[in-house]
Amino acid sequence: MIISLGMDIFKLTGQNKRSNENTEALMFIQELESKKHDFKLISVNETELKLYSKTEEKTYWLGQYKNMLRFTPGHMPVLSNVQYCHFKLNKGLIKIHLKVNQNSYQSEVYIGS
Repeated sequence: MIISLGMDIFKLTGQNKRSNENTEALMFIQELESKKHDFKLISVNETELKLYSKTEEKTYWLGQYKNMLRFTPGHMPVLSNVQYCHFKLNKGLIKIHLKVNQNSYQSEVYIGS
């Protein structure tokens, strides 16, 4: 019975971790599309987005650094435990493929140019 209870707790912990990752990934997408930054797309390559924030009048690069996804200049982490990040522009949408803690996420984002 104790082993069964321990297994249930372990499963719940794993589900909570996955739920937090889902939330962080969704927040990342919302941040890119947010009017708070009012990003304009400058360029895209497989590993990096170059964005201009109209509200901050500043250029940012978004890409993977070590095990995180971050904005530079400065050091603004967006997601942690990132094993893989890939960007691709397709018909006006930026396709984002992430692997976080062995879980894959894919999304499409619109950022005007």
